[in-house]
Amino acid sequence: MLSQPPIYAKIALPFSVTSFIKDFSSSHSLYIELEEMGRLRRKRTHHGIRDNYRKQRTRAYTRDLDQIADDLKPENVDKKKNQEIDTDLPGLGQHYCVECARHFISETHLTEHLKSKLHKRRLKKLEDEPYTQEEADRAAGISKPDNGKKGGRVLTSQDVTMEE
Repeated sequence: MLSQPPIYAKIALPFSVTSFIKDFSSSHSLYIELEEMGRLRRKRTHHGIRDNYRKQRTRAYTRDLDQIADDLKPENVDKKKNQEIDTDLPGLGQHYCVECARHFISETHLTEHLKSKLHKRRLKKLEDEPYTQEEADRAAGISKPDNGKKGGRVLTSQDVTMEE
């Protein structure tokens, strides 16, 4: 009978034991190595979520309400509605909702969108006056400097009356 090669097994125990145990049996030799368990490795799997979020946020950027308010001026509406053919845009860029700043595949999808709740909500938001830089400055407490009257007349003694 041929002797079998020894079998090695590594076992980790939660207490501090580092030794070798040799166990002989009739058919083969068995070596067991007891090893001390270390601490668990902390997880570092979610550290890139912030960067992915920022990338997606800038990729899916939509036009702001003040930009759309500029697009709704009569001289700009015709430019937005009658755009040149662009193969990168849905529907070749021919079916555009100016209020929502969205391109649609076909005229039927555009008319369906015009009846939708999302479009009606956008129309309600656009009824308000668009946010301006002057309004932002006033909210921050920044105002134009007060340099006094421009070209005003000089006070004379007749303008000032003193009561005795």
